[in-house]
Amino acid sequence: MKTKSKLLFVDFNGVLSYKHFWFTLEESDPLTKSKIEDYLFNQNPQLVKDWMNGAHTSEQIVQQLCEDKDLDYDYIWKVFVQDCKDLDVSKPILAKLKEMKDTFHLVHSTGNMDCFNRWTIPANPMMSEVFDRIDNSYDLGYQKNHNEGKYFRDTISQLGFTRDQAYVIDDSAKVCKVFADIGGNALCVTGEAQVLQALDSFR
Repeated sequence: MKTKSKLLFVDFNGVLSYKHFWFTLEESDPLTKSKIEDYLFNQNPQLVKDWMNGAHTSEQIVQQLCEDKDLDYDYIWKVFVQDCKDLDVSKPILAKLKEMKDTFHLVHSTGNMDCFNRWTIPANPMMSEVFDRIDNSYDLGYQKNHNEGKYFRDTISQLGFTRDQAYVIDDSAKVCKVFADIGGNALCVTGEAQVLQALDSFR
């Protein structure tokens, strides 16, 4: 039985965090960073989508990347894991969300990889304290905006809310459109300042 009057879905990258994988290479080794981004996001975007949907582990992805681009696995892996631990999760946003827990059931919904569960969440224990539930596409096997918002429709129903009681904060226009189309309240924003302002508008 639900005891809160509203349900809020919060995205990760672009909303709660703003850096990307291997972000430390941008200054220390920009050539390698460029090779990685080109390989994953220009040459093999489907590989990344499959990774986000649970078809590959981080080890498999980094191994394939290093073999195809002739990079040192140990080096690339070490930076990858450390950067996953050191992602810039916004403490002001988490603090604001914590203040809202009396009214809102908070769900963190992210299109992400296994590395999120393995290193990012453990390195940021406040996330588990603030959110009532954390959903990752890697575990779901599909993206939250797919199948006409099946994830949102199912979750809203499972938690005992109506769609007009549900809100989402996401930087993806596609996700926000899907959420609005099913009857939810969507705020498409990015960056700490905009997100904090959006949270204030709920109160």
